[in-house]
Amino acid sequence: MQDVHDFLDPDCTQVALANLEQRVTGLTLAVECQSIQLGRIADILADLRNRSDWNAAQVGELLRILATGIRELRETQIYSLLDDGPVSVTDLVKLQSVPADRPEASHRPAKAA
Repeated sequence: MQDVHDFLDPDCTQVALANLEQRVTGLTLAVECQSIQLGRIADILADLRNRSDWNAAQVGELLRILATGIRELRETQIYSLLDDGPVSVTDLVKLQSVPADRPEASHRPAKAA
């Protein structure tokens, strides 16, 4: 244990203060470095969030375009059946059995000329 007289010694006090000041300066620099790193991480996360939002919007738009294309294909298939002449109940049942997300070509035989 240090003697009380050592604390009263001006040289010892100056050394202790210098040590303390050095440690506080080091801690301040460490905190500033940590703050800078946290700022960089926050920027990276914001960029990732923006990219994720953009990708979600793009996928949504692609799905919308795909659904529109499927609907148009289905309508084209129906109109081509109607252009061939009278539509039988069998043709309509066959057309209704095709899922809306999977249009298929009609297997109706072509009319003889």
